[in-house]
Amino acid sequence: MFAFFSLLVETFAFNTIYISFLIVGHTHSSIDQYFGVLTGAIKNTQYIASPLSLLELLKIAHNNEKIDRRPAIARQIIVYYNFKEAITPYLNKQIKVIKYYG
Repeated sequence: MFAFFSLLVETFAFNTIYISFLIVGHTHSSIDQYFGVLTGAIKNTQYIASPLSLLELLKIAHNNEKIDRRPAIARQIIVYYNFKEAITPYLNKQIKVIKYYG
């Protein structure tokens, strides 16, 4: 992510990029509730045998008829990209804050 931000500055898309981090557990947004429900469903499950079973658990975790929630949208993404390889030619090796692997 930081390499991408560096690329944005190097290509003059931005002059400066400010990065802020929220305190863990204190965002109080709808995504917190979403992951809270999913975490509870995982804790109440004895065994998750495969990524497909985790996907199914994700689908049913939010479909509790006793509680009014928006249904989850779960999609399985099968495509994989090598982001590191794509961005490596554009990295500025003079920036010492970014640690390069490779």
